[in-house]
Amino acid sequence: MHEELLVPFLRGVGPDADGRFHVDILKFSDEELEETHDYIQWLFPLCEPSMAVPGSPYLVDEEVISILKGDEDVQENIGARKGVRYPFLFFPNLKSSKKLRL
Repeated sequence: MHEELLVPFLRGVGPDADGRFHVDILKFSDEELEETHDYIQWLFPLCEPSMAVPGSPYLVDEEVISILKGDEDVQENIGARKGVRYPFLFFPNLKSSKKLRL
C-alpha cells in the first residue's frame, strides 16, 4: 500500500515506490506525464485502493489524513501542482474544435 512512504513523498523529502521525488514528477515533460500514469495516485491519493495501479498508496488512516491536512510542506507542494499541465486530461470535443477539461 506504501502509505508509510506517502507523507514523506508529499512533504517533498522522500521518494515514491519508484524512487521519484515530488519535484521530479512536477518536472515531467508533457510526454512523460502522458506516458507514465502511476504517479497520479501519489500526487492525488484516493481513499480506496486504485484499480488502475494496484499497490499504489491510498488514504485509510485518519492520523495520516490529519497529518497531510495540517502539514505546511504538504500544502505547499499541493499548491505547486497547480502549474503542472496534465495533457491526458484533455479530450477533443467531437462537436467543436475546443477541448474539454475535466
